Amino acid sequence: CISPEKFAGKGYKPEDMDKKAAMEMEAISKSIRLDGAQMDCCAQHYYRWHVNRVKSVAFRMAEMDTIRTIGIDTFGQLVEDMLFANYGRTDRIMPLDKKSFNQEVRDFLNAISHKNLILTHHSADIWEDNKPTKKTKPASSFSKIGHYTSVAVQQSKNDKPRLDRDGNKLEPVWTLKVLDCQANTELCGLELLFDDSIQFGQLAMLVYPDSNEEDWS
Repeated sequence: CISPEKFAGKGYKPEDMDKKAAMEMEAISKSIRLDGAQMDCCAQHYYRWHVNRVKSVAFRMAEMDTIRTIGIDTFGQLVEDMLFANYGRTDRIMPLDKKSFNQEVRDFLNAISHKNLILTHHSADIWEDNKPTKKTKPASSFSKIGHYTSVAVQQSKNDKPRLDRDGNKLEPVWTLKVLDCQANTELCGLELLFDDSIQFGQLAMLVYPDSNEEDWS
């Protein structure tokens, strides 16, 4: 693979050497087919091969009439893999330098958004002024996920639910809370589903009460 050192002694400035190497690495990445052979030359091209395989499966599912819903678990991990596929395995990419990565995530979501999408994430704490705010957000390198979702929910677990004398639960173990909902703003902030009732179809019917339940299968 190409490193900036390849252009040393050829009259390039250090910053131009980096740009030249990045351009040639990108050219190699673009030559990797969705169904191509595994790349083991470097981390960036391995992740490009891996991400392409995942995307090829999603694209095929998106074209199947028998599939109404596509779930990606976790989408936060796929986004991280896309970041590595664009820049190599590094966490030192400034937000303004993530243009190709952000565009790839947007293009991918737009290509499969005619299906129902379930995009799971781990949660991350929100900090302000170096202090936790007791609020959370999806753990993802793609900061615009809220612009591509109709509803954002948080599933939380109560490890020590209260029990009655017979050992029956007095409160749920799992709770689903609506953080944001473009389609039905009255649901924002409500805890709607609990334990076994936490299902995609039930959530969708609460968000779109006039729809048919079979639409969410």
